[in-house]
Amino acid sequence: MRPLRTPARALILTVSVLLAASAGFVVQADAAASTSFSQAEQARQQLNLDLLAASASGYTEQNVAPILQRRTELINAPAPKVITDRAGFYRSEAQELAGLRLALTSLQARQLETLQRAAAGHLESLQAELAQDEKAGVKAGDLVSLREQATTLGKTLAVARTPVDYRRTYSALGTPIDAAQALRLSRLEAIASVQPEVDRLLKLSATGNLGQVRWIGQQALAEGRNQAAYESYFGSPPAAITNFWRPTPATSPAATPRS
Repeated sequence: MRPLRTPARALILTVSVLLAASAGFVVQADAAASTSFSQAEQARQQLNLDLLAASASGYTEQNVAPILQRRTELINAPAPKVITDRAGFYRSEAQELAGLRLALTSLQARQLETLQRAAAGHLESLQAELAQDEKAGVKAGDLVSLREQATTLGKTLAVARTPVDYRRTYSALGTPIDAAQALRLSRLEAIASVQPEVDRLLKLSATGNLGQVRWIGQQALAEGRNQAAYESYFGSPPAAITNFWRPTPATSPAATPRS
């Protein structure tokens, strides 16, 4: 067998060196890809833990929907087929996942602030309803329980810290708000029910015809009108109203000659 010529030997040596170098480069690329993949996997686990903590604190999937959507997109993204491109791909994924953790923290802060403002606004609504009730003439005794609830829920709101706390407080404020509105509506309906006769009485009183005024009152009592409505309007107890109507017989003042 004849020995290889020098050029052929040089070519074989060059190819061998290139193959060895390529193999080493592939091994290094694979190692780099493995390291970057581990970093991305660690970032995914940390983000998942943050999402679990957010859920435990009361943040819903809807609250953190942007984070969940982007996480899913990153997880489902296929890795490059070329092994030398994988390290950069996984590094980029790890960086984005770390950024999502920061975005989640910021999102939680904004959501918490929104819930806090909503609960505080609901408490202010209750206080405004009570002020309107008082202005409308609702009896103070009817407002005692609602004022106590407003005070208690105000203290609860002051120590609230989580979304669950604020949602519970917001929900609890709904019942006294409805009750305050119902009291005022009842008061206004009572006034409206006697307003026409009140207008007549005021006109007659202005003319000095007290006999006509008493006759209208006697008819109202005979028909079982709601004295509480008159009381709420005039600010007098039912007994005082009744005594005002009783001095003259229940006959039309038209039959009684005026002096």
